[in-house]
Parts: sequence; C-alpha cells; structure tokens
Amino acid sequence: MKLQKQKSKSSTTSILILMVITLFYSNGYAQQPTLTWLGTLGGSNSEAQSVSDDGSVVVGVSNNSNGSYRAFKWTAANGMQDIGTLGGDESEATGISSDGSIIVGWAYNDSSIYRAFKWTVSNGMQDFGAGDWSKASAVSSDGLVIIVNISPVAYRWTQTGGLENLGNLGTNSSGANAVSSNGSVIVGYSYNASNDPYAFRWVDGIGMEQIGTFYSFAQGVSGDGSTVTGFETGSAGLYRAFRWTQSVGFEFNIAGNFSQGNAVSGDGSIIVGDNGGGAFRLSTAGGLEELNQVYSSLLSPGSDLYTALGISSNGQYIVGYGLNGTTGQDEGYLLAVSGTTSVNETQINPANFVLDQNYPNPFNPSTIIKYTIPSVTLSGVEGSLVTLKVYDVLGNEIAILVNEEQTAGSYEVEFSAKGGSASGGNAYTLPSGIYFYELQAGSFVETKKMILMK
Repeated sequence: MKLQKQKSKSSTTSILILMVITLFYSNGYAQQPTLTWLGTLGGSNSEAQSVSDDGSVVVGVSNNSNGSYRAFKWTAANGMQDIGTLGGDESEATGISSDGSIIVGWAYNDSSIYRAFKWTVSNGMQDFGAGDWSKASAVSSDGLVIIVNISPVAYRWTQTGGLENLGNLGTNSSGANAVSSNGSVIVGYSYNASNDPYAFRWVDGIGMEQIGTFYSFAQGVSGDGSTVTGFETGSAGLYRAFRWTQSVGFEFNIAGNFSQGNAVSGDGSIIVGDNGGGAFRLSTAGGLEELNQVYSSLLSPGSDLYTALGISSNGQYIVGYGLNGTTGQDEGYLLAVSGTTSVNETQINPANFVLDQNYPNPFNPSTIIKYTIPSVTLSGVEGSLVTLKVYDVLGNEIAILVNEEQTAGSYEVEFSAKGGSASGGNAYTLPSGIYFYELQAGSFVETKKMILMK
C-alpha cells in the first residue's frame, strides 16, 4: 500500500508538471512567432538597431519625406516616431536601456556638428556633454553607462565619472561598439603599433585586451560580458563572423564567408548577424539558422530579411532591416520569436503597475527582476506592503525577494538559483526548470514565468 501511494504521488506530480509546462508554453513562451515591419518616417527606408528586453520599444534610424535621416522610437501603440535632433537636420538612435526608457545615439546641432545624445521621456533629446564630433554607440541595461566614440578614440561615460578613455592596443585610435548589461565590459576595435585593427575586450579595473586576429572588429557582447561577436578578414580577405568566449577563445568562420556577427543575447547562447543568405541566428540549441528560411511563413512575397542588428537579452526579440515585399521599401523589422506576449502585456496597463520579464531568461545562476509602482495607484497602494515571491511549478514558495512598504518608483531585485530568501530563509540550490515570480501590492497581483537552465 505504501508503495502504491508513493507511485500515485509521483504520477500526480508528473501530471502537474506537465500541465504547468503546457500552460507555460500555451501562454506565450511558445506562441506563434510574429514579424512586424516598422515602416518609415515618410521616406523610403529605415533600420532597426536595438530593442528593449520585452520587445515593446525599438529604436533606429529612418529617412523622412525630406530625405533627412532621423532617430526613431517605435512602439506597437504609437508606431514610429521621430525623436528629434539637437538643432540640426539629422540624428540616429543606436542603443536602448533594457526597459526602453533611455535611448542614446548622435545628432547634429545647429552648428552642423554631431554630438552624442541621451533621450528620455521626461527630458526628450539632450546633449550629455561628450563634446563635438561624438557618437554614442551603446548603453548599459540600467542606462547609467554610455559608450561614446569621439573620433578617433573610444570612451566610457558615466554620470558620476564623466568620460573615461578606454586605452588602445598601440596607437591612439579605437572604436567601441557594445557594452555588457552592467557596463563593466566593452568591446570594439583598436589599431596596434603596425596600424592594423584588432578586436578588443575592455574590462573595468583591468583595461583593454586584444581578443581578435589581424583585421578583426568586435560588434556585440553578451549581457554577462563572456561572449563577443563581430567579423574578421585576416589574410584571406573575406570578412567572416567570429565568436570569442572566455572558455574557448577565438572561433573563426562561424557563419560562412561574407558574414558578420552583430549582437549577442544576455547569456551568450545566441548570436545574430548576416551572411550570404541574409539575416542569421546562431544558437547552442539550433545551430546556424537563416531567418528567411526559419520564418518564411511570416514573409510576404518578395520580402527579404537582410540583416539582424540587435537582440533582446532573453533572445526572444530580434531587430534589423530588410525588404518589405508589400511596400517595396527597405524597412526595419521586429521579429518576436515566441509571439508578442510581452508587448501586449505592456500595453494593457501602461500607466500603472509594471512587472517586467526577468533578464536574462533563461538564466544561470542569477537573473534581474524589475518592477514599477506608479504614483497614481489602483487602490491607495503607495506606501503599503509590496511583496515579490518566487515559486516552483508545484506552487511551493522558494524565496521572498521583497516584503516591505515601498513608495512610487522603479525597483530591481536579483534572484539567484543559489542562496536563501531575502527574508532570511533556509539556503537552497535550485535545479533546472520553470519557476514563477509574483508581485503583489494592494489589489494588484501579477505573475510571470522564468527558466533556470544549467
């Protein structure tokens, strides 16, 4: 009888897990993928360069009806919007913070000099003081670190420290292209004493190190800073995408001839770029995939995804540009690999509470959870108790991350698969699997899913 009870309990547990996993996938993680062409600002082409973690905001550049190229911000609710200049005719948006609230790039001022800018909803586009002929190329997840190129030197900018020269590999000439989530790792290229460009990886507290070979350029870095991609030509004279990791080092020709890697997911498991077949995705799970083939069912006749330029930290959203067969124009696109769940959720209650998708996701061993409490609440929540808890698939409480009174504002909490709860509970080491985190504040309750993958 005891054996039968144990068997019954085991079967019940298996069924529950299967039900939860089925629910997980049916609720958005494995929804049908969607492709959204972003249009233009009135001209004939646009290019999407970066995307927020939840896919709700895309930034890039588009020409307008006058032929001038302008920085844009795209949302599902408002479409493509020109975010202005610093007084001149043209601008370009190159990077975005994880929550979509901060945009960086460059714009011409009224003296026809381009300068790096920082854009926020509250302040609009502002010159943040990097100097003449400066361009911001990327921003950290929290928006506190901005990568700036002031020809011919690469810098890191912080609000407290200002501009910091990243150094060089032999000559005073370098360019930075991407930054890790926390701003501590930067990648790009620098010329050596022989005046040849080599890919570099700069680490806060350590400095710049060469990671590439002859004529190599680093274009993207993972959120954790451990994986770098770009392209190299070397002696063969054919530019080819590469991957560099701390564990393996430099890997050549990962996507064929005439290819380049442009961006990396938060955990380094996915690289996107372009090659002879158009936009590609290279992942540990699926290998090398041509996006035009994998997502052919989403493409209207004549459409072609030329390149992938950006990817969200969780790997669920890819942006770039291609030929929209319906309009006959080269346009930026947003590819939602597992549907547009996150975009829809963001639109449901944009002025009130927001519980963001954790990033990175999948994660190992830790992830960041962000949420926002509005100043105008649903039922007098401001100043009352806020809780953020983590559960397993059976509903068992794993950790209490927040349990305190909080006022209006944006918050973030780190959750680790190893440790104890924020309230001082017992230590734990979690296995791979699906977990849930729930935010409760007054009458507001929302739950999201996350994956621990070891």
